[in-house]
Amino acid sequence: MKICKFYTQEFSAPTRKEAYWKACKWIAKYIVSKDKLKDSFIKIWTNENDSVIIDIYAGLEEDKFMKEFCERCKQFHKSFFINQEYNCSTCKVKAYKDQMDQKLLTKKVYRQQRLEYLE
Repeated sequence: MKICKFYTQEFSAPTRKEAYWKACKWIAKYIVSKDKLKDSFIKIWTNENDSVIIDIYAGLEEDKFMKEFCERCKQFHKSFFINQEYNCSTCKVKAYKDQMDQKLLTKKVYRQQRLEYLE
């Protein structure tokens, strides 16, 4: 799995417990209840002045993406070379990695914009 952080927010209150509840309410309102953001990863941590910080990450499954990439390559090979022989030993994995990085960047930017719109 490949992940990247797309949002950070700090919640402060007189006590750590109150700050934690503020963070939980915010997560429930802006992340969990939204279909397009519900598969985000959330890390909650505290710092020395009793405030709670949340980091939100977007992720992509590499296995699923690699399978889709291979299927597209095989389809292209069939239509272009008009034969059933695949030469996977010459696979361009760099292209796969670049596509995955671009897709993750798109996901990150979309989620940042979506959160800004919701707040």
